[in-house]
Amino acid sequence: AGGVEQAVAIGDTVELDGSLSVDPDENDAEGPLQYLWNCSRIVDVTLETGEIQRRLVHDKSLLAPVDATAAILAFVPDTTSGWTGGATYEFTLLVSRGTRTATYSI
Repeated sequence: AGGVEQAVAIGDTVELDGSLSVDPDENDAEGPLQYLWNCSRIVDVTLETGEIQRRLVHDKSLLAPVDATAAILAFVPDTTSGWTGGATYEFTLLVSRGTRTATYSI
């Protein structure tokens, strides 16, 4: 499972689908699967040594206008929400049931 890297323009519709996530133990007694999407901007930071290091900067405002707790995350990135053209973003889906969790990032 998982997704693939995509190039998306400001104003394009984006849909990330985590609905095929499963609990291998199928322990329905712990309740339904719960989902939480997060988004981070990837930025290059120049260290004192001159080395460039990539870092993730979490930005809750990017997903604020949408339901980030659904299995399918659908949104339209726009500059008023803080999206930047030409930037790179990483999305992480956390799926949990009871006390168990699993994450996947793309």
